[in-house]
Amino acid sequence: MNGEYNGVQAKLKELLPRHIHTWCYAHVLNLVLQQTTSSTVVVISFFGLLQELFVFFKESYKRLNVYECQSNSGRQSHLINIGVTRWRSKNDALIKIFGRISMWTNEGENEERKKLTYVSIVLALYEISFSNSFAAGVRSTARSLLNRLTSYETTLTAMMFLQIFKFTTALSDYLQTSSLDYIQAWRKIEVTIKSLKENQREFSSISAAAKEFSIFTSEVIWKHETEIDIELELPQKRRINIPRRFEDNPNIDPEIGASPEKIYEIKTFSVVMDTTIACLENRFSGSNELYGDFELFDPRRFINIR
Repeated sequence: MNGEYNGVQAKLKELLPRHIHTWCYAHVLNLVLQQTTSSTVVVISFFGLLQELFVFFKESYKRLNVYECQSNSGRQSHLINIGVTRWRSKNDALIKIFGRISMWTNEGENEERKKLTYVSIVLALYEISFSNSFAAGVRSTARSLLNRLTSYETTLTAMMFLQIFKFTTALSDYLQTSSLDYIQAWRKIEVTIKSLKENQREFSSISAAAKEFSIFTSEVIWKHETEIDIELELPQKRRINIPRRFEDNPNIDPEIGASPEKIYEIKTFSVVMDTTIACLENRFSGSNELYGDFELFDPRRFINIR
């Protein structure tokens, strides 16, 4: 539709050479978050896991029944299909399973925490993996999904995106309102970028939220099944010994000898945050003056024109 060579944009250019093509702001934000949610292998694997969980239960009434018996909470327990192009479905699925970031950074929200589907999914996968009423392939898949879901890396990644979506979801909702104010929209974009930059290197808060989530959910789960293995920290990888003569070499990879969480911070958290901010700035840069001009055509602003 919008191709600059054969699309509508090109046809309009032929008729109106001075035509300026502009993208929908909400669509631009959607493109930014699509790129963000596919920025590293860890992130791709994480959102792939959320989709696999949905498919695993939805493609079989028998498996779905196990999950619903564990959740015992009606429609609120329904899983969400995450679309490839609609990032909002990723946000909704993430909150449904892991809750909001504020639930793990603030105290006194235990009632809200109990509404999460994470515990029900874990218990359902565990039950299916050990039930002889399911085929061997299904049990193996359930075990694999369980191991991935209960890994600490999954929890860290969930908390990271809950933090990002906390800022971008409010912006997306406003950009899709029918009574959009162009000036206000631009200000909200600037505020979102500023908020993300303020949290660009705040990995400690993500780590603290992940630990709180892991401790809380493990205590609930172990009341039902003590045999379920839930990671409460990233596993230690085999340490690489650096010869003494190279210890002061500035070219030595900083990841060598670093803790697993530090490696995650460098290779995943920093990359995702940097990608999100850079994409927002690149895609929205240079539009403020143009949209400021559009604002003059808003009848609500006519009274201010002299």
